[in-house]
Amino acid sequence: MKTHPATQEVAEARLEENQLLKLVDQLPKGCQTIFKLYVIEGYPHKDIAKALEISVGTSKSQLNVAKSKLKAMIHLFYYQNEKKNEQAELLLRSYPISSWKPGATSL
Repeated sequence: MKTHPATQEVAEARLEENQLLKLVDQLPKGCQTIFKLYVIEGYPHKDIAKALEISVGTSKSQLNVAKSKLKAMIHLFYYQNEKKNEQAELLLRSYPISSWKPGATSL
């Protein structure tokens, strides 16, 4: 069964788990710690606040900051992939397949 081109593009542009974790690692330490504890480890804000000796409000605030920063980084990730796809399409239009010669090593 052949995959629809649009479905394939979405699959290729999806953020892999390891890529998302790399983005999480780029967060400021406070946001990163709370994001990992809350989202990945599943601790409630009350336990996080107690363990880190911060208020529950600070824990929630840091989580919101982390989410906002991650959202921006994810948008940038997709924007960069979109730009790469546009550049590839422009290159392919510049050198149509009909102009390719058998055995040619470069365009």
